[in-house]
Amino acid sequence: MLCFLSDGKDMCFQSELWRLNNPVCFWVQEIEKTRLLAEENAQEAQRKENEARQIEEDLRETQMRVLQAQKQHNNNNHNTESYEDDQNPVGDADTDEDDNSIDHNEKELDTHEYVSHHEEERTPIISRDQNRKQKLEEERRNLQQRQQKADTPEDKIYRENTIDRGIDKYKTLKKIRQGTVKRRIDEFEAM
Repeated sequence: MLCFLSDGKDMCFQSELWRLNNPVCFWVQEIEKTRLLAEENAQEAQRKENEARQIEEDLRETQMRVLQAQKQHNNNNHNTESYEDDQNPVGDADTDEDDNSIDHNEKELDTHEYVSHHEEERTPIISRDQNRKQKLEEERRNLQQRQQKADTPEDKIYRENTIDRGIDKYKTLKKIRQGTVKRRIDEFEAM
């Protein structure tokens, strides 16, 4: 139980003493800090993902505008070239060699070298999930290392009993209550 005195220094000393005497509260605070850090990381990742999605949408819109401008430019050039070709008709004096050459009305097919391949550049959800899992595992390992450094012998015994063996005070009391009085005494003494 905490005894708070009127002096602020004594209150601070008492609360620090209470914290040192209650390591479980310390771990609860550490876990809470880690949880808050993980939430902040998740929010940051969500924000970055939203920014990336917005940038991708802007890029698509820009690419669509560029493609439309190229199409319009190509259509304008195509119309003027065909008009010029119609003005200069091919004469009858052509030979077979001229027939084998490229006709003036034919044009090479333009390939769009500048077409976006954003579907090849995007990161799939699976790889993003794997990245998040790796980060989470790394945080877990860091937390375990910090816990191991700060563990007291009592904490280690408690962890061995509860996690490894599955023994806790409720199961122990239930086990003691079962059976006859003589067996209860024997069970209690065996502990």
